[in-house]
Amino acid sequence: MENHHQPQTPLAPEDTVSHSNKNPSLSMLLSGVALVTAIVAGGIGYYLGSMQKTQTALPEQEVQVSTKPETNQVACTMEAKICPDGSSVSRGGPNCEFAACPNEEIQSSPLESQKVKQEYKSTQFTYSFEHPKSWVPSRTSNDDGELIILSDNEKNTMEISAAKLPTEGLEKFLQDRVKDYEISSFSQNPQYKSESVYKLGGFPTKEISYRSMDGIGYVELFTQVRDEYFVRVTTPVDELHQQVISSFELK
Repeated sequence: MENHHQPQTPLAPEDTVSHSNKNPSLSMLLSGVALVTAIVAGGIGYYLGSMQKTQTALPEQEVQVSTKPETNQVACTMEAKICPDGSSVSRGGPNCEFAACPNEEIQSSPLESQKVKQEYKSTQFTYSFEHPKSWVPSRTSNDDGELIILSDNEKNTMEISAAKLPTEGLEKFLQDRVKDYEISSFSQNPQYKSESVYKLGGFPTKEISYRSMDGIGYVELFTQVRDEYFVRVTTPVDELHQQVISSFELK
């Protein structure tokens, strides 16, 4: 019995090569994915590096802005105030105010401390006015008129009087009064004005101005109310007393 075996055909060299490169498309695909991954990773790394540099630079920029000096200085006028001891002080600060003199007490404005007002209303004549509440009125009167003296602890003094019209007329009365001031021992350089810049209650007002022997300036204001009476106000010239003058009402 014959043993029939078919001879085995040896593998060709190209068959071995074809077995090792069984799927060339898959190899190309894997190579492409690897290349794309490398590109993406490089891009992300570059982006993160740029962001880190930007964040590192920001605090330095903020420090530069916050430390920028401000220039809000005000140029004051070159004036000097003579102090009682003979020294002088200049203007300064944001409001260009004079510095305090040596040993000078800094006091609040009298206008700030006198905001509360009180009305005085005459019971003998038809006039009224407002004054700081701390100014205490003292009144004396007779059949011909009344005199009110306002004063406080800070030596603010003001005189208000009202009286019947003089028989010679108000104009002649004031001219004679100026002559008396010229020879008196309590006034200097009296001046008469037939029309004052001040007005009591809106009425035309006459004025006698003078300086006391200690150099303080005063004005006397005279206002005729119809043909019945006149009002006289004697006061220093400053803003606080002018507020009292402007509050007068004459009826």
